[in-house]
Amino acid sequence: MKARIENGKVVKYNTIPKTLKKASGETILKANTLTEFELQQLGFYDVVVPTYNRITQNINNLHFNNAYRHAGFDTATEIPQEVFVYDVVEKTLDSLEDLKTDKIAQLKANANAELAKTDWAVVRHTEKNIVIPANITALRDAIRATVDLKETEINALTDKEAVITFNISL
Repeated sequence: MKARIENGKVVKYNTIPKTLKKASGETILKANTLTEFELQQLGFYDVVVPTYNRITQNINNLHFNNAYRHAGFDTATEIPQEVFVYDVVEKTLDSLEDLKTDKIAQLKANANAELAKTDWAVVRHTEKNIVIPANITALRDAIRATVDLKETEINALTDKEAVITFNISL
């Protein structure tokens, strides 16, 4: 991916277009076949997406950096690059307790959806005193037991990322 500054704004390109206009108004045909040096003469530079934690961080503010040094930069052998880079910023996350409360609510919503699939048997039992099949009773009990176990596990977590990524599927 490449980017360049156009009218004061950074514009990203997944591919270089076939035709381009220079600032002078001149049209360049077959621009997608230009060399790296020629593209740089037109202001096109690579976009570097930094490594970041998608759960706790965001990337934003794509900007030009004429002295980019990638991780592990060795000043003796490497030359800084001119590239477009993103800033990495921390997300504003809810408190640990609020995250736990939300996760448990999602877990219980999943459980309710699973229990709803067999609610017909409970209603039939209530209305007509028809015995609930053993396999349905066992399934409903297993769902409730899993919810209890997972709720205990969620409450024991001490890290926001662990709460966010906790698997609540049943």
